[in-house]
Amino acid sequence: MASMGALPYTPSHLEDEALYRYLGRVDAYNCAGSSRRFLRYVFGDSKAISSADLPSNIGAILERWPEISPYPTIAEIIERTSQYPYHRPFIPAGRWRELVVRATHGPGPSLKTWLGLVAQRFSATASFRSCVECDRLAWDDEGVLYWHRAHLLPGVLVCPIHRTPLIQHLVQSEDGARSALRLPPMAGRPIVVAGQSMPSLTAFAVSSFEALKSKDPSLTGDLCTGTYLARLKEMGLCSPTGRPKWQKISSLLLEANDNFRGWAVGDRITDRTAPLLSWLYALFQRPERLAHPLTHIVLIGCLFGSFAAYAAAAKARNASAPDSLAASSSDGDTTSASAISNCNVSCRAAAMEMGLSVSTVVMRRRILGLPIAERRKSLTPDRLSHVQQRLSAGAPAAQVAKEALLSLSSVYRIRACMVFSLPQEEGVPSAEVVRGYRKRWINTGLVSASVRQRRVLDGAAYAWLYHHDRNWLIAGPGHAPASTTRKTRRSRIDWEKRDENYARRIEATSSAQRDRAPRRRRSMSALMRASAPETSLRAQLYRLPRTREALQANAESVPAFQRLRYARAAACLADADGGFTQWKALKLAGLHRPPALETAPEK
Repeated sequence: MASMGALPYTPSHLEDEALYRYLGRVDAYNCAGSSRRFLRYVFGDSKAISSADLPSNIGAILERWPEISPYPTIAEIIERTSQYPYHRPFIPAGRWRELVVRATHGPGPSLKTWLGLVAQRFSATASFRSCVECDRLAWDDEGVLYWHRAHLLPGVLVCPIHRTPLIQHLVQSEDGARSALRLPPMAGRPIVVAGQSMPSLTAFAVSSFEALKSKDPSLTGDLCTGTYLARLKEMGLCSPTGRPKWQKISSLLLEANDNFRGWAVGDRITDRTAPLLSWLYALFQRPERLAHPLTHIVLIGCLFGSFAAYAAAAKARNASAPDSLAASSSDGDTTSASAISNCNVSCRAAAMEMGLSVSTVVMRRRILGLPIAERRKSLTPDRLSHVQQRLSAGAPAAQVAKEALLSLSSVYRIRACMVFSLPQEEGVPSAEVVRGYRKRWINTGLVSASVRQRRVLDGAAYAWLYHHDRNWLIAGPGHAPASTTRKTRRSRIDWEKRDENYARRIEATSSAQRDRAPRRRRSMSALMRASAPETSLRAQLYRLPRTREALQANAESVPAFQRLRYARAAACLADADGGFTQWKALKLAGLHRPPALETAPEK
């Protein structure tokens, strides 16, 4: 499509400036109107929302309005105006290429879900923060304030350049006008960081900034697990079999970061599964699941001290063993091959070392002719020899299984381990055989119209046709259309009326519990138990939209109830002696720590 033309003034992109802030400056300098209309011109979508951290559909800028683009290529825009480089060192190379495609062409709404940020529950939205010293330098040098990418990184509360606490402004997802391009200066509150938490938060912020500034394309998530395990072995945090000592690693992480006190994600990152941090196991054992970069950086800070040290170790390991990291061979590297051929290592230990199943190791050793400690039950050596002879003669697997009184799966496993060539399977069936099986299947349609019932009548015909004549069976005359004579049963319950009654009961229950003394929290479960049979109500909630709205409107969250208890305790202390002491209020309210600040007015 044709370009929309040049603007009267297009500013230059500033160092570490987010694309969100750059577009806001272009809009403000040229008086282009409301942010929603400006974004519609830029992205071609009236519902477009510019994300402050991970913008998507970037290619639309160069296609629709290249004159306002900060850089002439997609790669430069991604590298210098977004937080995508922050994710690159922890994403496999293939997934990174797919991420670049999503950032260029969309879809935008599902991007953070695809990255796993929503599932990780480490806050998937951008928080606007600023540094007093960075703002002062920007005003002196450039004459303008702007959002720095380093200050918007997840969990960063300290400026990685000046090592001072940041100022918190707002969270983008909680902004009433999410399409607005917010420009500094804005009202905010200084982030209070305790003295004992300052070193760990500063080291985390510096490592996050180094990850953002990393420009080495070879440093990808394919190197993470191997580099972590090598470092754990050096530190003595692995068992003799190479299994990480999860409990010691978790304790070391908590000790190195002062139990994550004062961290923005402290509550989530300290979640435990037994004695193990809940996110730590998946980081090693499930590399196919994208973990939040924040967890990688926390582990890197504990093992290597900084992201720069981790990058050097990963590059050195990649240079020393390029073949093993390329993963181009299905049999693995030399170490894996030696583990298979070494009879002093049990099959189970070799499988753990190579990351394979025990059955795979057993099969490969049998192919190599290596001795295996057999634990046969019905599969005696004589019977095994008979099965191999019959298979070598070309007998069908089903016939051999019937003769040897074995299961068909056992015969297939024996055939897979045979090192000599087997005769080819039967070729294309003749037309007469095909017609015979088709006739058998059509005859089942005279008894029943259901595919499930017809398979019960003649399952062998269905299986043969599915294997040899699938198109005729699935999409051709062999496919039985769904019956059109079936009548839908009308519901005997007036769900709209029941929905209205349940919603009215929930409102009345909420009002009654609000004025009751002693006051208890109005949870969704409590409201449902007092209004209707809870199990039945939960099972039918999908039919009851008004009931769901009433539950969401009247349910009280745990932080909100804690704030209420704390406020009532403070009021009692003030009425009693006119003074207020925090520890007394906490003791009277039954809380361990002051409740979190309220982010939105409670309904």
